[in-house]
Amino acid sequence: MGVDVRLATAAEARQLYAHFTALARGDILTKVFVATQAGRIVGGASVSLRAARVDPVGPGCWIVSADGDSEAEAALLAALEQYALAAGAKALYSIHAIPDDSIACAAWQRLGFSACTDAEWFKVDVSEVATLVGRILDHRRESIRKDMTLGDWKPADDGGVAALHRRCFGGSPEKAARFVAGSPDMKWRREWSSVARYRGQVVGVSLIAERNDGRVIVATLAVDHAFRKSILVARLLGHSCSHGERAGVESAWVLVGERGRQVRRFVVRIGAMVDGRSVYFRKLLRER
Repeated sequence: MGVDVRLATAAEARQLYAHFTALARGDILTKVFVATQAGRIVGGASVSLRAARVDPVGPGCWIVSADGDSEAEAALLAALEQYALAAGAKALYSIHAIPDDSIACAAWQRLGFSACTDAEWFKVDVSEVATLVGRILDHRRESIRKDMTLGDWKPADDGGVAALHRRCFGGSPEKAARFVAGSPDMKWRREWSSVARYRGQVVGVSLIAERNDGRVIVATLAVDHAFRKSILVARLLGHSCSHGERAGVESAWVLVGERGRQVRRFVVRIGAMVDGRSVYFRKLLRER
């Protein structure tokens, strides 16, 4: 019996995403499709036309087959391609960066996607980072700027954190707000996170989260362009690691993409080692 694809009802969308929580953090899911066979849901997919990616511009998408059914995956992809083409997109992108040693990579390649950009996970020793950052600050003897404060992430900072996220990474106000709100697959640890404020404006963040698998990650390490020649990145991460160390955290992971040159130089300098690589996938679209 063949597979049928249609738009999901609100109840079906909630059911799918209650089970598959590894969804796009901050992306707006504009459409959800389901694949059915003999009246039973065998797969689902979501697509967001507002996901910002590299050229050629296109929406992010997420595909899952509940039974690993390749026929369902192919049918869902055809529906996503038709929807994206009608919206004027030139490509489809995976919403998530996929670990390059996972079976998911083969699944995306089987659907005709190819890797287009990548990012690396750096594992850092929290205690060592706290100590090394202290030495760097002593060596540089660079005092914190007048009118700048460095502290924990308070709820009152959320608007400023979202604004900084937009300045550094682009995207809509809604996307930035959703990022700050968090996602089902992780929990923000505000007490370990760091926020730098200059004359009342948020100009740097080290945002720490704990994933459902227990891994502590530096979800965002970013500073405003005006402060990128300072050692604010070191101060932010050192502040977070000091808090984490006191709480008993031993290791943390930092995801560094192709545009994170300053962060990459810093984590390499403090001895962080690559502990995994993730890739984004893309499929160019052609009129049928």
